[in-house]
Amino acid sequence: MILLLLATLALADDTVSDSEDVPVVEMDAAVRAEYWRLHDEMQKLAKRQVWTGVARLYNDLAALEGVVLSYDDYVAGAMAARHEGDVLEAYERLTAAAKIEGTREVIEWLWSIDTAYGRVTLVTDPPGPASLDIETMPMLPDQRAAVEAARRRVEEHGDYDGMLPEGTYTFASQTFTVTPGPKEVRIEVTPLDDKKKRRDR
Repeated sequence: MILLLLATLALADDTVSDSEDVPVVEMDAAVRAEYWRLHDEMQKLAKRQVWTGVARLYNDLAALEGVVLSYDDYVAGAMAARHEGDVLEAYERLTAAAKIEGTREVIEWLWSIDTAYGRVTLVTDPPGPASLDIETMPMLPDQRAAVEAARRRVEEHGDYDGMLPEGTYTFASQTFTVTPGPKEVRIEVTPLDDKKKRRDR
């Protein structure tokens, strides 16, 4: 993924504005003012590490019509997504940031995700709550947050589409292994299998 990203950056349009310019596309004065209000507030919250607030403001920024987010917006949004355990969303925001400005910070962060996480799709059919367990919980806080976020999603909705750290997992009754790289793991189970497994314990 990183090699593909670097190639994309090399071919990127040289006319892209840097992160200090106004990132707008035909933005009227009212929208421009709202953009800067949200942008400034989000950066202040990011410095204070108030990630729930950053996540909310990032979504508000992304919803503004006619706005192209800046490098700083994407990086702050990636940090908020990482805090929430949404590694895939963080990765996508970092990729967008790298297309604007391929800083060492962003490229190294993308590389760390590429070498520690794998893409996973978990589905229950018919849809229903299930369980997700990992054989050995990772020590790193970011990776633990990703596992916990996936667990909550599975327990509440019975599905998960995102990235998980390398390891051996059990989704309902089925065990699978996540390895770093572009290959996606897709697991589909019947919630009844999970209920039977719990009864047999």
